[in-house]
Amino acid sequence: TLNVLPGDVLTVAYLDEAPRSTATLRVQVAALGTLTVSPFLASVGVSVQLTLVDPDVGLEVPGAPALRVSKQLGDTGPLWVTLAQSGTSAGVFTGSFLPVSGSTVLAGQLGGCTAGDVITVTYFDRYPRDTVQLSFPLYQKGELSTSPWPAIAANQNLTVIVRDADLNYQPGVVDVLSKSSQAVWITTSYPTPGDFEYIGLVETGVNTGVFTGSIPTGGGLQKPNNGILAPFDLTTSGILATVNYYDFAPRETVVVYCRSSSFGELSIWPTPGVGAGVPLSITLRHSDIDVNLAQPDSVSVRVQTDKGGDGLESPLLVETAASSGVFTGSLPTRRSASLGLPGGNLLNIIKGTKINAAYTYPYTPPQNGTICGRDNFDKQILCGSSTCAIPCYDPTIASSTGAVLGRVLLSADPVAQVSSDLDMKDISLIFSQGSRITVTVIDSDLNTDTTSIQVYSDGGRNPLVTAYGATKNVTSGAPSTELVDIYEISTNSRVFTGVIPVTTDPNIFRSLYVVAGPPATVSTFTYADPTGGTASARALLQTSGALVINAGSAAVVRLGDAFTITLLDSDADLDWTVAGRIRVTVTAGSGGDVEKPYLYETGPATGAFTGTMPTAFGAAKEDRTLDVALPAVGATSAVQLTVRYDDLSPQGYMALEKRTVGYPGQITVLPYLLDDNTLAAITVTDPDLNLLASVETAT
Repeated sequence: TLNVLPGDVLTVAYLDEAPRSTATLRVQVAALGTLTVSPFLASVGVSVQLTLVDPDVGLEVPGAPALRVSKQLGDTGPLWVTLAQSGTSAGVFTGSFLPVSGSTVLAGQLGGCTAGDVITVTYFDRYPRDTVQLSFPLYQKGELSTSPWPAIAANQNLTVIVRDADLNYQPGVVDVLSKSSQAVWITTSYPTPGDFEYIGLVETGVNTGVFTGSIPTGGGLQKPNNGILAPFDLTTSGILATVNYYDFAPRETVVVYCRSSSFGELSIWPTPGVGAGVPLSITLRHSDIDVNLAQPDSVSVRVQTDKGGDGLESPLLVETAASSGVFTGSLPTRRSASLGLPGGNLLNIIKGTKINAAYTYPYTPPQNGTICGRDNFDKQILCGSSTCAIPCYDPTIASSTGAVLGRVLLSADPVAQVSSDLDMKDISLIFSQGSRITVTVIDSDLNTDTTSIQVYSDGGRNPLVTAYGATKNVTSGAPSTELVDIYEISTNSRVFTGVIPVTTDPNIFRSLYVVAGPPATVSTFTYADPTGGTASARALLQTSGALVINAGSAAVVRLGDAFTITLLDSDADLDWTVAGRIRVTVTAGSGGDVEKPYLYETGPATGAFTGTMPTAFGAAKEDRTLDVALPAVGATSAVQLTVRYDDLSPQGYMALEKRTVGYPGQITVLPYLLDDNTLAAITVTDPDLNLLASVETAT
């Protein structure tokens, strides 16, 4: 036995005596390539670096090695990443790709990626002939925002919003990012040191990946971790609050800034009067609108004369420096008997003209409800006069008078066990037979009475939610339709819920009648918004997959023939507009060949997937054919082929189907030419006969 290590060079020498010469042959011991990925916690939109270490690459076929990058589910086609040698390091090759969410991709991008996808990188090593795979999940970079923003008034709640699908740990339930996790915290700039508060967040609904939480603001001294952000009052305006969210994947902290509301001060110069031809200088001092602390911001103000037809001008004021909160700009003037045009960036003035400059505060006002400065938020001057009137300007706070379309959320009890790898597409909920579905409607327009709980049911107002079952009623022949009563969860909450049970009996009142398909059993819950429009959510009945091999035929698959695999699973394909595909695992005996063919749906929304798998005699190899070897000497049972389907819904359910492999027999007769009285030797070769426990006679 010769002990070797990967990469060793072996020399075989032969000493030839005639003629006297030595022939040598050098071979290198093959090394299996290794793969690494960076960063280890990869996320959508961040470049992924791939490194291959294989000293054999230079000894194989010419050209750079390539890696196959694919998604575990919903793969629209693999991406091949061509590697390049890393500097002078022999056998070390690097490359990269970018996972993106969109379907339109550029070179080097893997499209359709979402948080939770599992990426598989495959390297086909020629020497030794083997396949090296590395799989890793994709995470989502968290997004952080606050409401209101960028300024908050005294005694107002500061709401923190985190959008991060990675936090949706439990599909089918509302997740909680507790305060004790210390993932979200807020610090203030005043006094020194400022306040420090942790805040807990709750998911807005099932599988939304959006988490919200709020903390009140107040005056007085700061008390860290008391659940109140302080001091936030009119005497301490302009305090900077820093909101932090620590995203564990990728490992980084996301930060947004919010200020306490302050009074603005608007001034114009020259005053009390300005002459025609002299530019009008405008200055606004207001830290609330300093949105970007790293660079100067800008804001528009309104300037108009008392000559009604002269038009409104909106000069742009630019911050004097980053985070200064002081904005300046100018507006040219002229003297003309004719009226000026609006938006011409030129103010036409004559003697006696009054000029008004105004600025409307764009965010939530301080507690007194007006943004008038303490004495001079709005300026008015009288041209050519020694007097100047300075009235207070009470702006109109922007608000929407249009109706808002409500949202529909679904949840079920008990919760159906669904793998996080399942691509839900436009499905809001997967439910099981016998469960109770809770319908939640969020619509501020429904809250017509802020003093009592609102009810929409047959006993009160007309129900607004209709559940449409996918199963036809046995009596009417039409799909099952039921109304869902909804009730406001508390006074002035604007959130309404209702419950409807799921049943297989079409005669039970106010129950959703559904039976398992195929095709997929999809129920739609539609909310008719009284202000116009409809909102809906779709739910899918959970089914367990079933496998069939060569339907209606014998329990033996003849070696050399292809066999047909059929999978019936109504909830496997969540896109009913196209025929989908499902992957199964086929094995030949214990330790034998393993193949993973795709089964293709027979049509859109049928829930039936079929495919064929060829068989052949030979050693195991990855060639889309199930290779089967002869039974071992002394074996007492035939080789069993097994088809396995790992169901994602219900999670962990596995369907198995087995068949015996039958070897085709062969017969030979010797000699080929027979005369009278010649003894014919008949030979039958059939490995299946070797499985008998004793010597038998074949007829």
